[in-house]
Amino acid sequence: MRQQHVDRAVSFLSTELSVMSPEEAAERIFFVSARETLDQCDVANRSPGRGPRDGWQSRVHEFTNFECKFEVVDLLIFCHIFSRINYLAVLQA
Repeated sequence: MRQQHVDRAVSFLSTELSVMSPEEAAERIFFVSARETLDQCDVANRSPGRGPRDGWQSRVHEFTNFECKFEVVDLLIFCHIFSRINYLAVLQA
C-alpha cells in the first residue's frame, strides 16, 4: 500500500506537474498517522486500548524529519523575503 502511494506521489510531482525530478520527489514524501502523532503528543489523554501500532517509531521519526525540512524551507523563504525588503529599502533611500 505504501509503495503505491509513493509511486503515485512521485509520478504526480515529477511527471504531471514537472516541478522536480523523481529522485527529489521521493525525498519529499512523508507518511504519518495523525492519530499516532496526536497520541505521541498527548499521552496523558490517550484512550484505553489506543497504544502505538507496529512501526510507529519509524513513522514518528519520518514526521520529525519532515518538520525539520519544513522549518529549513520556512527559514530560507523568510531570509529571501527579508533580503528583498532590505534591497528595496536601499534602492528607495
